[in-house]
Amino acid sequence: MTDDTRNSGHCGSGRPPLERCGRRAVGMARVKLIAVWAGILLVTGVVTAVTLSLESNKPKPAINPVTVGSSSATPAPWEYNPITNQHWDPRAGHEHWHAGPPPNDPLATLQDTSARTPQPYEYDAINDRHWDPQHGHWHSGSPPTDR
Repeated sequence: MTDDTRNSGHCGSGRPPLERCGRRAVGMARVKLIAVWAGILLVTGVVTAVTLSLESNKPKPAINPVTVGSSSATPAPWEYNPITNQHWDPRAGHEHWHAGPPPNDPLATLQDTSARTPQPYEYDAINDRHWDPQHGHWHSGSPPTDR
């Protein structure tokens, strides 16, 4: 074989093989490498998204306010649990947790300032409380916005 036959290659360019095919081969290798990494990143992203989606759909453990903020089954009067944002209302016949911090003046909630039954969700601005007709007693704070 002559030098012309060896160097001409299949394309007939007459250039040495590295100049003729080497650059193209290196360029294609880069493209393939980029494609492989893009595929790996895509698969990783999909797996991460699916995992996070499954984790967010798991039920969260319920927090029992009686056991979290208190050392006994019956919390201290007006005890506040910052984890659940609830306070214990100790009034007789009432004795359950309410949303939010305790009233500014717990003694005021023990006294009803009127003999009449308030209107449903009536707001008492002086004592910062509203009447809950479902419970039949005052709750601290303004009435719910959906009422």
